[in-house]
Amino acid sequence: MTDTPPEARSDETRARIFETANKLIEIEPLAKLTVRRIADAAGVSPALIIQYFGSKDKLLMQIHMLHHSKLDAALQKACDDHAGQSLLKHLEAAADVFLDFDFDNPDLTRYIYSFAYAWNEEMEIWFNEQVAPFHSGLAQVMKSGEPSLSEDDAKTYAITFFCVYAQLMRQLLMKHATKETAMETLKPHLRIIACGIRCRDEDC
Repeated sequence: MTDTPPEARSDETRARIFETANKLIEIEPLAKLTVRRIADAAGVSPALIIQYFGSKDKLLMQIHMLHHSKLDAALQKACDDHAGQSLLKHLEAAADVFLDFDFDNPDLTRYIYSFAYAWNEEMEIWFNEQVAPFHSGLAQVMKSGEPSLSEDDAKTYAITFFCVYAQLMRQLLMKHATKETAMETLKPHLRIIACGIRCRDEDC
C-alpha cells in the first residue's frame, strides 16, 4: 500500500475546506461565519484555512467566482441573442446576466460588495485579478453593441459598467430588493452609459 503524496493530501484538504464553506454559506449568515466555524466543520485547523486561502474574505470571494464560472458563456449568448440590436439592449442583456448570477445567492453577493469598501491595496489588486475575465466578457458585449469601439475603449467602458453595477447592487441588496427592482434601477444608468459611448468623440 502506497502513501498518498503530500501534494495530493494538500489538494484534498483544500477541496474539503472549499466544499465545506460552500455548503455553510447556504445555511448560515455570512457575517457570523468565522474561520473557526469553517475549520471545525471541515475537520482542519483555522491556521490551515489561512495557509491555503489567505483569509475568510478571499475564500468567500473564490466561492463567489465559482458561482460566476459560467458568466462568460452567458454573456456571449446575450451578445448572440441581441446581435444587430442597439448598444442599450446589449447593456440591458449583460445586466440581466449579472443579476441572474448575483440573485442566485444574494447573501454571498451582498457580503462581497459590502466588505469591498474595507479592502486594502493588496486585496484590491487580488480582486481585480479575479474579475479580469468578467471585464473581458463585458468588453465583448460593448463591441457587439457598438462595433466601432476600439479594444481599449471597450475595456474602459466595461469597467465603467462594472463600477456602476457593483455600487448599485451593494445598495439594492442591502435593502433586499428583488431582481425586477434592481433591473429597473439599473436601466437609467445603462442609458447614460450607452449615450456616453455614442457621443464619445463629441464635445458633449
